[in-house]
Amino acid sequence: MLMKVMQSSHVTAVVAIAVLGLLDALYLYTAHITETSLLCGPLEGCNAVAASPYSILFGAPISLWGIFFYTCILILGIALVTDMKGYAKNILYGVGVLGALSSLYFLYVQAFFIGAWCIYCLFSAFLTFVLAGVIILIWSHSRADVSATQNTV
Repeated sequence: MLMKVMQSSHVTAVVAIAVLGLLDALYLYTAHITETSLLCGPLEGCNAVAASPYSILFGAPISLWGIFFYTCILILGIALVTDMKGYAKNILYGVGVLGALSSLYFLYVQAFFIGAWCIYCLFSAFLTFVLAGVIILIWSHSRADVSATQNTV
């Protein structure tokens, strides 16, 4: 029973993080397509990051890739509720790891190539790292459930 409640809270966390990340990416994408300056707050480098050539990946703005990433996470998070065979969990794990590695790369680019920081990018990276932690918890708990079931049979 406790495991189900814990997993339910993990699923809720995945969905909530995906929604926050989606809102962040949608704001950045809207600013990109309307050519509007970002509201940077204390870190004034967000417009420099958004205007840099590094803000485009394979011909698309990184914010569009973020929309795709967080939408996938949202769909997979919702799919966890009915995922009996573990497919959604395994795909979520792979997508989460890919997202965390991408965030590390984008942080590196901001630090060493652009020389400016985007508050929205930092927020997305934070969300991605928290998401990776939650996904690891989900994955490890499901592995523990499988081991416990195999030991009792």
